[in-house]
Amino acid sequence: MVSSKDDEIRKLAERSIGATRKISDILLELQGEIQLVKESNDQQTTTIETSKSEMDDARHSINLLIEGTELSRQKIEQLDELVAHLQMVSTEENQIFSSLYSSIQSNAANSEELLSMVEDVSVSVNRLNKLLDKLVDHTSELEKLF
Repeated sequence: MVSSKDDEIRKLAERSIGATRKISDILLELQGEIQLVKESNDQQTTTIETSKSEMDDARHSINLLIEGTELSRQKIEQLDELVAHLQMVSTEENQIFSSLYSSIQSNAANSEELLSMVEDVSVSVNRLNKLLDKLVDHTSELEKLF
């Protein structure tokens, strides 16, 4: 009887060893699958982080574009103001030249009036020089804008 019990114990031990090996094999397979899933998740996380970074870069680029557009709009408004001012200066110059021309024609017969006219011309030229100086300043401002 002892040998039959020993035989049964031996058989149970062999079955136990076999079951343990199967469990070990299953655990090793699960460990491998878990490792693959972890690697896949790590890759997906990296891809998501990269996409997030690219989206942040795109958002930053869009913000820079918006800021650049706003600056361009402001420069265009400044340019519009300068052009309007130049038109006003040009109109004023035309009025001065027209006034000079009329004065010279009407006063050409009288030398005294001609002398007076020369003085008027001198004053007008001074005004014209001042206006030209302003025109040069505004032109310089336009050049700085571009």
